[in-house]
Amino acid sequence: MMKRHVKIHNKIMVTAHANSDSETAIECYLDLLDYNGVSKEALQAVAESMSYEECIDHVLFGHLKDRMDEKEVDSRLYAAVYYFNVNGGLTAADLLNSLADDAEAQVSKSTLFKEQLMDKVNDDAFEMDSEVRNAIKKAMQKLESKMDAEFYGLEQEAAEEE
Repeated sequence: MMKRHVKIHNKIMVTAHANSDSETAIECYLDLLDYNGVSKEALQAVAESMSYEECIDHVLFGHLKDRMDEKEVDSRLYAAVYYFNVNGGLTAADLLNSLADDAEAQVSKSTLFKEQLMDKVNDDAFEMDSEVRNAIKKAMQKLESKMDAEFYGLEQEAAEEE
């Protein structure tokens, strides 16, 4: 097997994610033999490509989170989505509170976070423990000042409340 340079993998992961090809982004990450050269942008592209709708790959998430931590990429938002989807809602709330309390942290535009945590928590038809829902909603309210209001639909929510 011919070893490809990690820069090629980085480009493939980022491009695949940008083209909504989650499977290719993840497969490319898994194809790596050496993770030392993986870029921060590629790690985030792979994290954004994950989905917890059909199945949860605990090993992949753990491996990716370890690489993000090594590269000093803030993984708390992605970890919150992961924990929420594995019935760790209070842990997800703690992670969101940690992000809100971190003066240096910013919340990136994350489709994964929006679709697989925010939308579910804000959908009253989605069944979940009311204590967990309230804890996550409070954490998201604390986090709002760090979020892109237009991307996350926060402007729309404020207008609807008035």
